[in-house]
Amino acid sequence: MRFFLATAIWLASLVALTVSYHVLTGLPDRGPWSFWNLVYPFAAWLGLLLPYASFAGGMADWASLPPRGVMLRGFLLAALAYGLVAYASPTGEYRVRAAADADLAAEFPLGPRTPGALRGLRSTIESNPPETYNFSIERPLERPPNWLTYLLHSVVAIAAFAVFGALLGQQSGALTSGLSGLSPPARRNARWALGLLSAVAFFLAEAAGGEWVRADPSNSGILGAWIPLAVPLLELALLTTVNRRRRQRGHTSAAPGI
Repeated sequence: MRFFLATAIWLASLVALTVSYHVLTGLPDRGPWSFWNLVYPFAAWLGLLLPYASFAGGMADWASLPPRGVMLRGFLLAALAYGLVAYASPTGEYRVRAAADADLAAEFPLGPRTPGALRGLRSTIESNPPETYNFSIERPLERPPNWLTYLLHSVVAIAAFAVFGALLGQQSGALTSGLSGLSPPARRNARWALGLLSAVAFFLAEAAGGEWVRADPSNSGILGAWIPLAVPLLELALLTTVNRRRRQRGHTSAAPGI
């Protein structure tokens, strides 16, 4: 229970920061207020921020849950994040644009930009490639196929970060608990510093992967989407190794002399 409570608290904090930023910089004009005007941005924010908030859940239950339990909870968060970003947010966007009397046939030739629509759009473009590729929202039939592939896979990869984030939180909690020289406030700050570092590192890697795919239609959308997960994977391997060696040294020093 502590896992999900800590995750929910930090997710709410991250969403509040995002909302505050948009309020201060000016909310985009989405036409008259409606239920879908609320669903569209919040579904996207919740789905994109949930994987990052999973770090708090793993850290809250680092001592009472085995890694398998943390992974299972991370998978549940990943499934929720995927549903929000891949289905709820595109459906909300479609409804908002419909309410604004947009040209739906031009902007959404296959309906809301759900995974099925993106795959259909990619097949259509591959069968009838345009003279030049274009990223304009109003011209979806001119998108590079590799970019559509990237969109399909990046949603899964970002959601999968929820599993890595939860495990990183658990390992960070275990690591900092062994730093007996730190005061409780300093230990807490060290944990959140590790969480911030993990989040920023993955965010930058994911952004770089997207820019690399956009730069050239021949660049692999699959590679651009999945290679950023190498960052949390390497970090997790490093923290796990450090914690394992620390435990081994503790067992050695506690063993009776022969």
